[in-house]
Amino acid sequence: MWFHIAMINHRINISTHEYFDGLNAVFTALPMTTRMISSPGAVYGKEAISYTTDTCPITLDWFNLKNKAFLSESSQIYLELALIQKNVDQVYSIYNSFRKEEADATHLSEFHHIEYEGKVSQEENNAIILKYLQKIIQDLLTKNRDNLSFFLTE
Repeated sequence: MWFHIAMINHRINISTHEYFDGLNAVFTALPMTTRMISSPGAVYGKEAISYTTDTCPITLDWFNLKNKAFLSESSQIYLELALIQKNVDQVYSIYNSFRKEEADATHLSEFHHIEYEGKVSQEENNAIILKYLQKIIQDLLTKNRDNLSFFLTE
């Protein structure tokens, strides 16, 4: 099982780099400075988060949202800073992400995260993500069919 998972992860990684390189997006290596707050519960205030000394979130006023929203030391800060560079219009990264929640059937507490930031409209952003997902699915079906099939049952 682990071999098949490794091969699927490898293909997603290769496909991601190929896709974003085709967009002239710059890969940005991110520092791992904290167990990142990427939890929907944390963002929308559905749960109390006990911040430790290794997290330093920034509270945001987010449109007319009644609950607090937070920006932590995370990819968003570093990728947006990377966009400030001259002649850099799109950036992306692949990194590990952690949630301060129990894993359940709907999400994992630790996972690989692929993040894209670009100087694009929402419509362009939607098209980019759709084409990106199509690339990953096409590559997995053409290059890793046996690895995917391992997880299928009658």
